[in-house]
Amino acid sequence: MLGLNLIDNGLSNFFALETLRHGTNPINAVSIHFTGGNPAYGGTSTGSGSTEDTPGYFFLTKDSEMPHLFNTVNSLSRFYAKIPSCASRAISRRLFPKFFCGLSSYNWAKQTIGDPDQPHHPLLSVVQRILCFSLSILGVLITPTLKFRFKKIEPHLEEDPMTEQWAYKTAQKVEWWRIGTLGTLVTGLNLNWVQRAKENPAKVLTGIIQLAIGAALLVTALSLAATQAHLIAMLALEMVLA
Repeated sequence: MLGLNLIDNGLSNFFALETLRHGTNPINAVSIHFTGGNPAYGGTSTGSGSTEDTPGYFFLTKDSEMPHLFNTVNSLSRFYAKIPSCASRAISRRLFPKFFCGLSSYNWAKQTIGDPDQPHHPLLSVVQRILCFSLSILGVLITPTLKFRFKKIEPHLEEDPMTEQWAYKTAQKVEWWRIGTLGTLVTGLNLNWVQRAKENPAKVLTGIIQLAIGAALLVTALSLAATQAHLIAMLALEMVLA
């Protein structure tokens, strides 16, 4: 899994693409994979935002323009100088979408199980809250972050002031074919790659390193799987012949 993830990210960086991420609950993630990011669903009851704040927008967290992880956490600002900006941004890119995934999963659970904040018997509210929280954690663990590939930050992607400058919002539909490795190949395989590589040499070098490590991990995993399969086959043969 780690090897495949490194290869996926490595290809995107090698082609010097912007990877904008979206975190949501498992049900919405499947739908977005097939239909794309639809701003018409912004602010719905199973999303990560409230209906007052997010109607008509689809949200994507930033990539190369992602601010430092602790820029908006004043109580942790003293650690700012101790964390390299590249490491901080790498953490931010993965942490923020998971935060929204948890919110969306919790809201979906409320719609399915029942809202614990509504007037109920106290014991029922406690049970509903525990179940919603548990499903929220499960959603974070099992739902992959959706990665949309762009050659550059397009004009329709607006800064979202509500998220302290670490997300974009758009009123346009984001195409499904931008997601994942398919999005990398469709978006990145063009003559503009050379120019993007000249403008982002560090990103291209990072991609090469990620591809090399990912390929090595994948080959190692396949080799171990083949060895285990051979041992199991030999043991089965010995049992048959015994």
